[in-house]
Amino acid sequence: MLTLRRLLAGSLLLGAAALAPAQEIPPDPTNTLQFEYSVAPTNNAILITETTNRISVTISNWIDFTNIVITGQLGTNQFSFNPGDDDGVFVGELLTPLVMERTPITIAIQLIGVELATAITEPPADPLVVISNRTERTYIVVPRPPNDRFTNAFKLLSAGETTLGTNQYASLERGEPSHASVPGHDRSIWWTWSAPASGNVLFDLAGTEFPAILSVYRGDRLTNLVSVASSTNDTANRLPPNVVFNASQGLTYRIAVSGLDSNSFGRVRLRVAPGGTPDTRPPVVAILTPAQDSLVTDELLAVTGSAREPFPLDSGVSNVVLRLNGQVVTNAVGTDAWSAVIALPPGTNIVSAVAHDFAGNASQADSVVVRFLNPTNTYFALASQLPGTGGFVAAHNRQAIKESGEPFHAGNEGGRSVWYWWRAPSDGRLDLTTSGSPLDTLLAVYIGNALTNLTELVSNDDAFPGVAWSETSLLVSSNTVYRIAVDAFGAAVGEFGLQYVFTPLQAGTFFNLTVSPANGGAVSPPGGAFPSGARVTLTAVPQPDFAFVGWEGDVASTQNPIDIAINRNLRVTPRFRTVRFTDDFETGDLSRIPWTQGDPPWIVQTNVVAAGSFALRTPPIDHRQTAVLSLTTNTGSGTASFDVRVSTEPAWDFFEFLIDDTVVRRWSGEVPWQTVTFNVSAGTHTFTWRYTKDPNFQSGLDAAFLDNLYLPPPSGSGSGGQQPTLTLTLFSEGGQLTLQGEPGVTYDFEAAPSLAGPWSVIGSQSSSSGIINLLDLEAVGQSRRFYRARTR
Repeated sequence: MLTLRRLLAGSLLLGAAALAPAQEIPPDPTNTLQFEYSVAPTNNAILITETTNRISVTISNWIDFTNIVITGQLGTNQFSFNPGDDDGVFVGELLTPLVMERTPITIAIQLIGVELATAITEPPADPLVVISNRTERTYIVVPRPPNDRFTNAFKLLSAGETTLGTNQYASLERGEPSHASVPGHDRSIWWTWSAPASGNVLFDLAGTEFPAILSVYRGDRLTNLVSVASSTNDTANRLPPNVVFNASQGLTYRIAVSGLDSNSFGRVRLRVAPGGTPDTRPPVVAILTPAQDSLVTDELLAVTGSAREPFPLDSGVSNVVLRLNGQVVTNAVGTDAWSAVIALPPGTNIVSAVAHDFAGNASQADSVVVRFLNPTNTYFALASQLPGTGGFVAAHNRQAIKESGEPFHAGNEGGRSVWYWWRAPSDGRLDLTTSGSPLDTLLAVYIGNALTNLTELVSNDDAFPGVAWSETSLLVSSNTVYRIAVDAFGAAVGEFGLQYVFTPLQAGTFFNLTVSPANGGAVSPPGGAFPSGARVTLTAVPQPDFAFVGWEGDVASTQNPIDIAINRNLRVTPRFRTVRFTDDFETGDLSRIPWTQGDPPWIVQTNVVAAGSFALRTPPIDHRQTAVLSLTTNTGSGTASFDVRVSTEPAWDFFEFLIDDTVVRRWSGEVPWQTVTFNVSAGTHTFTWRYTKDPNFQSGLDAAFLDNLYLPPPSGSGSGGQQPTLTLTLFSEGGQLTLQGEPGVTYDFEAAPSLAGPWSVIGSQSSSSGIINLLDLEAVGQSRRFYRARTR
């Protein structure tokens, strides 16, 4: 029966294959039989320009037809479909048009056939029943790369450049050589380059995204090309394909990039670098923000930085990867200047950046420590102050934790506590409530200055049956600090509000006197709430090695003590200045304290100083070198400081300050003189200043400067392991000071008319036993006289 169909084909429907305008023809409702077919390729398939493409129509119910004729039409061009090797498959060849950009084309396909049942009846039906269907298919025709052909090769800059391209849809030309003698290579694209001068030149494919072949030739036609160099990879250096050869001035070189096979295609990154060498050098990366040891309250952290190659002829930075606590989290946006946003888990986090170049080299990581606390007062040591005599605070405990050693509040384990502290302005009653909070709260009030020595005064879970909020009331004593914890029953998560109201024993109007902390001293009293009209005497007490300068804020004065009338809320800040430094380099050398430094030595100079005549400068060092200065010494507990100025290449050369091998501060670029303060604990510490230069370039003075170092002096251990003591015995001729201190240590004895000073030295002594007696002849007749002794 198939033979009958093929014999009838071409005679029965001759001249009936002309197509009307392309459209889908609906089935004739009078015919119960229709073509059941499919067309390959499917709609929106990609076809390459000026290529012959197989279009097949598969008719699943072909056995029901005879004299089947299928034709296709693209514009005015018509082509026919012939029976294939399989019954029911008809194949046509479509020649795609020349296009210079992605172009959709639509072909119309018409199927015509005779219903077999009407052709084989005796006698055959008159007329025969002819079935016709028409359909359309749209394909996307894409151009080949513009430099697909040898004669259309792109011209590279003689001075060198990096160019991008693609070998997708590229082809091999007739007569094209076998690149790198690799059988099966395919999809080649071409460039040309002329050497500006004789000498070494590098071509590489670092950053190309598929297995590629790089070949360089001499010759002006495909048929006379002579290979100069080729590469499929650089196994010795573990690099992508690259070639290095001695080019001759003025000669033209032909560069081909192809895939290892027909499935190797994609983006091509070709770089030509006269004088270049294979890039085996890792890039350099720096995090600019956030600063080291930052404390943030937002879960989303914006990180910015910079990255670059150590040498201009290297392959270039391809991307920067951000790691959070050792795990890769994202790629940054940008390379030379990059940025990223990452989500932090609660607690202490290490954020690292690693730069990768196109050659596959990875930089050393630059890291910063960032603490994410929200609320920050989830830690007892970071408790928030409740100011004044009453108010309301709101918070969310989603990121709150419970610290090790923290008590059960109101008898429940809780798990998400938030801490506050409040100072009683006078004797009275403090009322606390979380009324209205959607969170099932726990409320507790303590006294004590650490989690390990808290004493519970009062606590509450539910204010009364049927409510989830908490409420407490207690009597408080003047100037006592109370620690208040708000937790959640069973570690529940949510928002809460805390309202507090203080009622003094005698009703009246109170105002707040707030004394801001300052480096170098303390104030007595430390502030508080006072009745309207009260007068408060504030005394600024400098620490050893500091002097009082004056008051700032709502009260500006150099008087000390100072009497203040309380008639409104006031804020004052004492200011102190350092009067004796651990080392201010005014000796002109580093002999004052036991400094340790590397080679070359640091320089005590006079050109750039913060104060006085001398300051310390980093020594001249070469690229990739580091200059280190350190001091290991015993300190007391308190606030330390130094002055610093930096003038370096921004973002690449760094000046760092470390305490016990931990980076505390870092500077780069132009930083004017500033005073850096930091807290130290009592004991032996190593303080390090380190200047590090990157592989190339410099800017500014290429130096950092250090001046006016102050470290709090240690407390002496005294004879027999006791703390030093100073006593005064009055005689008719004066007052005798007796110091029981540390053997062999020199002490300065100072006197002043008040705790606020001014202090003057009245003598200096040391003793092999640690016991020193000093007579003060000016003590006679003085109504008030204060003494202190300091180690040198």
